[in-house]
Amino acid sequence: MRDTTDSVKTFVRGFDREVLAGGIPAGSVVLLRGPSGSMKSSLAYYVLYQNALKAVPGVYVTLEQTAGSLLEHVAGLGLRATEVSEALPILDLSRGREHLEGLVAKIAEMRGPKGARPVDLLEVLKEKLVELQRATKAQLIAIDSWDALESLLEFEDRRGETFRFFQWLRGTGLTSLLVSEVYPSALEAGFE
Repeated sequence: MRDTTDSVKTFVRGFDREVLAGGIPAGSVVLLRGPSGSMKSSLAYYVLYQNALKAVPGVYVTLEQTAGSLLEHVAGLGLRATEVSEALPILDLSRGREHLEGLVAKIAEMRGPKGARPVDLLEVLKEKLVELQRATKAQLIAIDSWDALESLLEFEDRRGETFRFFQWLRGTGLTSLLVSEVYPSALEAGFE
């Protein structure tokens, strides 16, 4: 039996004890994958929300849905986000690439002359996440969605860069929930 003292609870009845043997191992990277409408984002927010209520802070990163839309959705599920707004901030990157590129430009400007090393989007995102982790003492993060982030970052070596990013996430100590969509054609082909 696994030591559950360093486990993150999902607060899904029966799931933590019966399926996960106490919860998600702290520091893990977990992929929440399913078809559109299967409540992946809701589950990710719910896990972070319930933990925030228990004084375990987190950060929710949204790349497709605006923060306002997300909050409206979770309110419809009965979750009162205002109760956890300090312990569970939302980083809204739904404006996508132009927002991140704006951050890149600001950082490049702050670094000084043109001779300074180039800034890439992934490094900017990592710096922003570390900054939020320090400011909030976050132990959990949700990235919604992994597909949007991959598309935004335009990985040249998708497999290698994904591996390195996941290693980096593990190195932060954050328990990470990554939302990803699986398309019906993949399910029909038997890839799941």
